[in-house]
Amino acid sequence: MGMTATVSQFPPYRAGQASARAGSRAGDIMAITDGAFMATVFLFSSDAFVFLGVHSIVWLLCYAYFLMRLAISLSQLSDALVRNWVFLLYPMLAVVSVLWSQLPVDTLRFGIQLSVSVMMGIFIGSRFRPRQIFLAFFGVMLFAMFVSVLNLTSAITPAYDGRHLFQGIFNSKNALGHRAVLFTATCTFGLFVLPRLGIGLRLACVIGLGLVAIVLAVAGSATGILFSFAASCAGLVLWILLRSRGAWMFLLASCAAVLGLFLIASLFTKLDPLSFLLSLVGRDATLTGRTILWQFGWNHYLMRPWLGFGAAGFWENPHFASDILALQRRYGDGVVGFHDLIVELLVMLGPLGLIAHLSMTAVCLYRTLWHARHGADPYAAWAFIMILSIFGMSLLGAQYYQGHAIPLIFVVALGTAYRLPPSRREAPSARIPSIRPGASLALDIRGHQ
Repeated sequence: MGMTATVSQFPPYRAGQASARAGSRAGDIMAITDGAFMATVFLFSSDAFVFLGVHSIVWLLCYAYFLMRLAISLSQLSDALVRNWVFLLYPMLAVVSVLWSQLPVDTLRFGIQLSVSVMMGIFIGSRFRPRQIFLAFFGVMLFAMFVSVLNLTSAITPAYDGRHLFQGIFNSKNALGHRAVLFTATCTFGLFVLPRLGIGLRLACVIGLGLVAIVLAVAGSATGILFSFAASCAGLVLWILLRSRGAWMFLLASCAAVLGLFLIASLFTKLDPLSFLLSLVGRDATLTGRTILWQFGWNHYLMRPWLGFGAAGFWENPHFASDILALQRRYGDGVVGFHDLIVELLVMLGPLGLIAHLSMTAVCLYRTLWHARHGADPYAAWAFIMILSIFGMSLLGAQYYQGHAIPLIFVVALGTAYRLPPSRREAPSARIPSIRPGASLALDIRGHQ
């Protein structure tokens, strides 16, 4: 988008060049610390380096820094929260659910973590431009994948879980696969779509793809490979479609032809299409027990269909301990969720929770797609694919409903970084600045390149 307007400034401070230089240095320091905050949140919310045992301390420091920035830029951040009020519906409902939860302490803790995580995402999206968010995420994931490759022989920490599945420096194979999918699509965009990255960054994208190939091959994650390929191809196809009107008809014709050939082959070979597709990713008809978990969750949702059991009010509930223990004995101790976003939300908060969460996702998808289509913004296309991939994987996994987790924080940050242009009757809103004491502070509106 080419929106590069000026907005109101703080009252100019006239104290000479020395004070202006001091203010400039302070602003530069704040910009560096804000960037470090964003990178830290991305790294530790991705469940990397859990073995260090410092996550609680790091999150406490992140809370303290965020509260400091909230105090410094209260008016700007308040405006950002008001503009993005739809993102606050889900965490607010989670906090309110303490009223009917049978585990009010756990529910309150979950609600607070969720609320702060969402506000951190709003701060990041308001403070940084999409290109900066892209670079921070790329750098963090490149580092995490590089260290995971170094840890192939468990030289740093045990790299394999109890089932001898490779997890790198993450806390589970699923976390490794999820981050690998997002990183693969990010590297693909950086290599083929995004402008003005420079030869060094594009070479880093090639290295990143190589690292992802290694970790997914060692992990033997057919699902991760499939999702990585699908997300990357979907991103490239989306960008081509947005840039060429005639490509839509070609895509529809190609999809129809492939589907027709697949159905014809299925009829002549008596092949079960569903079984064939599941076999490609090494899954059985239960999706490795997921359908059993979904049925288990649906049955318990029907016990309290209107409000649910409250946020974090089910899995630690002693009333269901025997049922949960039976599932964990069958499928492993890692079963601490239903591996489906919709079932999780219904069991926790009922239909209202599902509506609140889906509203947040829909707004983020709409904003990014609008800028990708009408503004020809490649970073918006990347953001759209990131959000769509996270939502798609959440239908087979966990985390997108949790606080302190990168799926939720990342989606909120991307959705906040892109907002629809204000109407002519509205004054443009300001991006949260880096504070430069002793200098006239001009704020930039959200104009995306």
